[in-house]
Amino acid sequence: MTLESDKNLGGVGALLIVLSPIAMAGTGILAIVGLILLLISLKGMARHFKERRIIDNALYGVVLAVVGVVISLVVIMVTAIAALSRYGVDFLRPMDWVRMGQIFSRMANFGEMWSLFGGIAAAIVVLFVFLIVAVIYFRRTLVTLAAKTDVQLFSTAGLIMLVGAVLTIVVIGLLLVWISFILLTVAFFSIKAK
Repeated sequence: MTLESDKNLGGVGALLIVLSPIAMAGTGILAIVGLILLLISLKGMARHFKERRIIDNALYGVVLAVVGVVISLVVIMVTAIAALSRYGVDFLRPMDWVRMGQIFSRMANFGEMWSLFGGIAAAIVVLFVFLIVAVIYFRRTLVTLAAKTDVQLFSTAGLIMLVGAVLTIVVIGLLLVWISFILLTVAFFSIKAK
């Protein structure tokens, strides 16, 4: 592939990620397809610029994000199953699923739900830490791209993405991450094919 096709793939991939929260149906599919196109583009850019760090750091970031999500989901599921099993719920018996309403009304006591809240809080902290480290790696990719392409908007997008990831504790962080992908889209389309 040529640099022109790699930059177009990257721009389209970043644009799909930007559009994924706006589109009501299939938002996850758009983001996944966008991420795949972005990674294919970064692999081509790494080959074109003979700079392996471009794709390596991006892959480290994606793998860390996926690992963080999986670990968080496992922690939440184990915590929920443990909390419900204390109330005698056997997940292999369908009749116990019918009684779930009664069990949730008994769990309304905050003291009894403390372990469930603790597990969910632990999962959120694990996810937050993994995502911050993942964005640090992805930012390294963008800084390297900025140096190789002379498009400083890559570096700016990486910085805004990092600040947004740190601020995801408050809602504005998600907006900043979204804005960083808009800048990333513009940066890809700003590359001059030599």
